[in-house]
Amino acid sequence: MKKIIPLLLLLSINITAQQNRFQLVEQHKIPDIPSSLYQQSNDLNNYDIHFYHLDLKATNTNTQLSGNVIIEATAVNKLTTFTCELMDYMTVSSIKINNQDATFTHSNNIIIAQCNKEYKPNENIKVQIFYSGNVVGEGYSYGTQLGISASWTLSESIHARDWFPCKQILTDKADSVFIDVTVPNNLTVASNGILKNIVNVNGNTKKYCWETKYPINYYLISMAISEYSQYNIYAEPQSISPEKILIQNFIFSNSGYLNQNKELIDKTKNLVEFFSEKIGIYPFYKEKYGNAMAYFGGGMEHQTMTTLANFGFSLNAHELAHQWFGNYVTCGSWQDIWINEGFASYCEYIALQHFYDQQTADGWMDSAHNYAKEKPNGSVYIPFEELTSENRIFDYQLSYKKGAVIIHTLRGLINNDDLFFEAIRNYLNTYKNNTAIGDDFFTSIGDFTSLDLTNFKNDWYYGKGFPTYEVIWKQEDNKLSITINQTTSSTSKPFFTQPIQIKLNYSDNSKTVVFEPTSTSTTLIFDTSTKINSIEIDPNNYILKGKTAITTDIISELNSETRIIHSPKKNSFELITTDKYLNNNFSINDIKGNIIKRFTIYDKHSEIDISNLKQGLYIISTKNRIIGKIVKL
Repeated sequence: MKKIIPLLLLLSINITAQQNRFQLVEQHKIPDIPSSLYQQSNDLNNYDIHFYHLDLKATNTNTQLSGNVIIEATAVNKLTTFTCELMDYMTVSSIKINNQDATFTHSNNIIIAQCNKEYKPNENIKVQIFYSGNVVGEGYSYGTQLGISASWTLSESIHARDWFPCKQILTDKADSVFIDVTVPNNLTVASNGILKNIVNVNGNTKKYCWETKYPINYYLISMAISEYSQYNIYAEPQSISPEKILIQNFIFSNSGYLNQNKELIDKTKNLVEFFSEKIGIYPFYKEKYGNAMAYFGGGMEHQTMTTLANFGFSLNAHELAHQWFGNYVTCGSWQDIWINEGFASYCEYIALQHFYDQQTADGWMDSAHNYAKEKPNGSVYIPFEELTSENRIFDYQLSYKKGAVIIHTLRGLINNDDLFFEAIRNYLNTYKNNTAIGDDFFTSIGDFTSLDLTNFKNDWYYGKGFPTYEVIWKQEDNKLSITINQTTSSTSKPFFTQPIQIKLNYSDNSKTVVFEPTSTSTTLIFDTSTKINSIEIDPNNYILKGKTAITTDIISELNSETRIIHSPKKNSFELITTDKYLNNNFSINDIKGNIIKRFTIYDKHSEIDISNLKQGLYIISTKNRIIGKIVKL
């Protein structure tokens, strides 16, 4: 799911049931279990979902629904009642269990139906629920713009129960889903999987029959209804040639819209082919990929049928990437939404690298860093105590941008693009059609690359904030010494172990070395006979960090009246000055401006003791005037 996409084409929109999906209102405040935002019945764990069949009547100008839903499941524990979820504002008229009428209750957004017998573990059960009502939650909305109305569902994270009876447990995917929707003749329904049939019901309505036979999570089931024009293209990934992948685009029938946006829409083909090569074949290629337009700010990655507001390149890439990261492999807990959003966001970056240029991609990454640094005390992983609202789950700075940044950091740590993408493909294949959490991902990547990612995970996934580096280097007698001092943005994470790439720039070439901090101040010394002109820290911007200060040990003579002589390894420095400064009070300040030492000089040539100073860069000043700087190693 992608946020903060401007509604450029939505000039006068009437949305009654749902505000901008990405300006979420905090309304679910009691996280009783880590994977959820509200109290769920333990009885939901008594069965395993296999199949949903939604058979509904709907239109595009309101959120009225009527019809029935069939749920087929297998008992895990003994069943004397069958429990599922549906908001109380929907009216349940009757329920059948294995084709027999069942008594039921519907309260507190829970349906409990009495079984006609006791179902033992591994026995199958079929439940049919007839219901109707006006959806007032976020799960189903409608809007009108320029005379064209549309309605659409959006169930992430906990809003499938707004519009159909279901089991909202991330780790229980349905094996297949049928979605039948009856609408007025002038309308089209876009949904998951393959459009198997269009049935004329009577002179005024027709039924669209969609089927998907890939495992699917509850919140990825969808429908969108409008006066659509259909524009189909095909992707042709080499790995499945001569097979092609259908890309169905359901476009508002505004005059000229398709022609104005055809170039952007056609890029979907290129993106499907590129991602199929980079991270593995499009996982639902035997059905299709699709896009259905709707009036909300952004997109939602419904499985095989994304719902979106426009075809902007980054939005298109992001939602398509979710078919791998979020749909093929789904986060096993909302605490691990990074499994979905961090990867989809990072795929925007790799798409820009491929289709545009590195400079454009670098601009995207710089922006991602800036967003992530807006939350200096935040972690990508969502701790239990923070799992209080959808705002935290879909935190743009943390789940999306910092999530993408740490994948880039991991790419730099692996330092081998072929191995990095091969490891990603292996992870997807390991957890295909299933769910995974952060620990699963790091174990998979660590095992495949033979890297111990314990520190990385603790630094960047569970850890809060980011480091800021102060770098001091000196080249002397064919030796180079580099000291990196580290501070952090969060007191809960005082030190990051992240190895740092350092680029050494010579007059005619350069070399990159890797520096591994062992404490908040670490010095690296190695032999080099070639003169170094400058150094760069993290030249590929792999690491989320504050502004880095890089200083050599060359002492500045900031005015003609004073001169400082100092060797970084000595515990003193010489201050040479004129009569003007005699009897003056001087201070030694650290780079944050804190006064570390005060002293007074009485001779024009004085030696100042700094044995108690820690390693770092210091500023010498008097009467609010800087006269020089020293570096202590």
